[in-house]
Amino acid sequence: MLELKQNLTLNDLGAEQAFWLSEKKDPYSEVILQLNYIYKQICPVRKFELIGKLKYTICKCLDEYYSEHPMKNKKQLQVDSDHFLIILIYTLIRQNQPLFLIHLKFIQFTMSNEIEIDRGQNSWVFVSLIAAVTQIQEKDICRDNLQNCLETVIQSQFIIEGI
Repeated sequence: MLELKQNLTLNDLGAEQAFWLSEKKDPYSEVILQLNYIYKQICPVRKFELIGKLKYTICKCLDEYYSEHPMKNKKQLQVDSDHFLIILIYTLIRQNQPLFLIHLKFIQFTMSNEIEIDRGQNSWVFVSLIAAVTQIQEKDICRDNLQNCLETVIQSQFIIEGI
């Protein structure tokens, strides 16, 4: 199911045209690379730190694109939480890693106190990433894979806890 949605566009997700970066083949490829790098990390602290940098990577993609393609109304380029969430949903789908939720649950399970104490940029991006996965699931964009993934997470938590 996830592979069938690989052709999903930012327009399909409701993003404003300023965020489409339409002339680029893979507009947010650096974000996808960073998500893959997070996926490959073992240490939950390192994963959490890299998640916190996703916002900067998204802004970097936008800055690079619009330095080559200036726009008249720069107010359209303000990345609020809604735009950020749409871009995260898009990049998670393009990343094509249905088990990514397990990594988020792993961070949440091992670092819940740190996440709560942090209450800064890293925590905000982490919560946004969980919200993006939830939106993907609720909008039935990739329901089958995410449902299987959620069941795997629940099973893995029982194994970790020794139940």
